[in-house]
Amino acid sequence: MADKYKHLKRKAQKLRKKKKMCEDKKQYETNEASFQKGQKSYKCNYCGKWHRSGQMGKFIAQLNKRKKV
Repeated sequence: MADKYKHLKRKAQKLRKKKKMCEDKKQYETNEASFQKGQKSYKCNYCGKWHRSGQMGKFIAQLNKRKKV
């Protein structure tokens, strides 16, 4: 049996991905403006502006978890 809502699910997934990757993040006009020590910046495919990655925050959270255990 075919899923008659498959196209709606894909559309919703794309919208969630865009919201998470672009709309929920702060946007910067230039790479220099987005610079912060310990984080990488990248040019967004959706809006064409610059965002910071959250890699440093994830790394710190990982270290804190290791210390507690």
